[in-house]
Amino acid sequence: MLLKQFVVSAALMVAPLAAASAYPNPVIHNRAPFAGLATISYNGCRSDRLRLTAAHANGQGVMQETVNRSMVRRAGCLINRITVTLDGTTKTVTPFTSNATGDANFILAPLASGYGITSADQAKRDAAKKH
Repeated sequence: MLLKQFVVSAALMVAPLAAASAYPNPVIHNRAPFAGLATISYNGCRSDRLRLTAAHANGQGVMQETVNRSMVRRAGCLINRITVTLDGTTKTVTPFTSNATGDANFILAPLASGYGITSADQAKRDAAKKH
């Protein structure tokens, strides 16, 4: 009986630690007028696929990004690459690459030629350093 109580107590203590070390699920803000499929690769974990909806023009003709959230629990997995294949265009998409990042917010946006994926979290950190 005492051993059973110890095991239950240990499990209750470890569960909050595991939740605290979990990274937020990835979010991709799509600023491209094309739908697509993103593949999110993690260090030492199974890849995740995320269907992206296309950005669309509002009533004034301004493109409105779409927010696409992964529903797969990321847990403690660090992202090392995000690739995107866009539907209905042959334009290339420059992938996001990293040794390992806990970032969760990414942007798919137009570049001079094609599109690219960047970390919105890193952009915020870079902007904060400038001020």
